[in-house]
Amino acid sequence: MASSDIFPERFVKSRGFTQFRYNITEIEKKMIEGEEPKKFFRYDYVEIKDKITRKKLIDALIRTKIDVNDEFNLVAKDHTSKEYLDYRTFVDGCKIIVDEALGT
Repeated sequence: MASSDIFPERFVKSRGFTQFRYNITEIEKKMIEGEEPKKFFRYDYVEIKDKITRKKLIDALIRTKIDVNDEFNLVAKDHTSKEYLDYRTFVDGCKIIVDEALGT
């Protein structure tokens, strides 16, 4: 998780990667007692090497919670199990985040 005092751009090139910033939320925080709260933006990000694609973005978001071996094991499970259904819900959420960011 990262933060900024200005609204962060969704895509930023940095150190040969492109950062994709998501889950951007505005928060107010008092820095010094007695002063007005200041606005900050908190967000998560993943880094993508080379060209940005929908698949790379979705995969990167999935990897924030599930490594590739665990994902293969989940896909091989009974597709009616709670664990698999939770995984599918998470993947669908990742797709929504990426599609909104890409405007698709």
